[in-house]
Amino acid sequence: MASNVALHITYTWIEAFIKKHHHPPTIFEIAEGLGISYQVARLRLIAMERQGAIYRDSRKRSIELRGIDKLDEV
Repeated sequence: MASNVALHITYTWIEAFIKKHHHPPTIFEIAEGLGISYQVARLRLIAMERQGAIYRDSRKRSIELRGIDKLDEV
């Protein structure tokens, strides 16, 4: 399971990506942007989704931010 600090960093990175590009990143872009593996990026998204901070469906670029406050306390 990803640490809460890692989840906050990932959430903030996704938020900045969306502001800059006007669409959500792919998992590959998250991994590349954070310097982590694809699998680690995927696991962080799953953890954030379970905590309610994001919503995703099966489409590419389907990340919808629901609030960093939904992540467990750091």
